[in-house]
Amino acid sequence: MPELEFISKRGLANELVISEGVIRGWLQRHWTKGIHYVVIGQTTLINKKQFNEWINTRSLEARQHDNTTTRETMKKT
Repeated sequence: MPELEFISKRGLANELVISEGVIRGWLQRHWTKGIHYVVIGQTTLINKKQFNEWINTRSLEARQHDNTTTRETMKKT
């Protein structure tokens, strides 16, 4: 069976072991309808490829921020 391109909001929350509210927050603040997700009827489906790209970008940004903060702290000591 081929890999599905979309996953439901509930399915993604269950897979990541986070609440649907967290997903809803990301959806409202960070994602673009038609790119990161679609709504069919009353079901929100998340594009898995777009989600993975988004989360990897956020992870990279966080690591870069941590490295910058660590270097600044080391300069002060």
